[in-house]
Amino acid sequence: MGFFEQPIDCRSRSAMIDFLAKHSRYDTGNSLNRKTSYANCVKIHHLGLTHDQEQTAYALLSSDDNIWDQLDQHIDDFTRRHHGAYTIGANGRSNGYLVLYSSNYRETGYKSRCWTCGQLNYRRVAKMPTDPVESVIAQILLASGLGWPDDVYIQQFAIRDLPGTDESKLGIIRRFKQILQDCTAHNRCGRCGAEGESGRINIDHPHRTLQTSISSLDAEHDFQDWSLSDLRARVDLVRDFDGTCDRIRQDFIGMAASCRVVEQTIMVPKTVRRTVCAQHPA
Repeated sequence: MGFFEQPIDCRSRSAMIDFLAKHSRYDTGNSLNRKTSYANCVKIHHLGLTHDQEQTAYALLSSDDNIWDQLDQHIDDFTRRHHGAYTIGANGRSNGYLVLYSSNYRETGYKSRCWTCGQLNYRRVAKMPTDPVESVIAQILLASGLGWPDDVYIQQFAIRDLPGTDESKLGIIRRFKQILQDCTAHNRCGRCGAEGESGRINIDHPHRTLQTSISSLDAEHDFQDWSLSDLRARVDLVRDFDGTCDRIRQDFIGMAASCRVVEQTIMVPKTVRRTVCAQHPA
């Protein structure tokens, strides 16, 4: 038995319905939307801490470090377990509630990322062929933006001088027009200017972002018409949510026991504009 997670008899239909119907809930957006989902209150005075732990916890929340960065791993794990269909977010005043949200992954279309600054780009970095004939043709295609008709490429001196028949060159042109779509010849970052080993690199898998819905979750259901398998699946989901909230709470308590907040003076470099005048001879 955890602080939030409680044992449920999943053999009993009434026990599962009672658990879902009586679980604490909170707004998914703001109170004006009147949309709610399963939630747990994680305000410090609701976490069952000792007085000393509470004082340290308040100090942690007042620090300039974002302690949620160290607790988000539990939420990421939860989201992966449910294949992006559900996630957990903070809501309420001072983020005092953890709320179960519906969600889904959406492909962004980004194909490369800057190694230096992380800027995303919709174009891939072209992988140039090693064959000398294909390499020349690929470079000309990229330089022209792949927009010329095939017969115009054939008339380019650099391509006409290549060995092989026009038919074979046309075959290469058509093939690489497909291969090099959405490609750039260089890997220079458009934001920070980094290139070479520090520039853009291709993203191996489709880049995705998680979209969270603020729609209600089970707010309108009384569960009476749900099958046993559907009820068990929902109970398992909500108990996993509760268990994840327990792990976040436990880690937060561990931080309150092992961390302290100290004040540091940091010297921040500042760039100013000065007027410098030439010295005139006396």
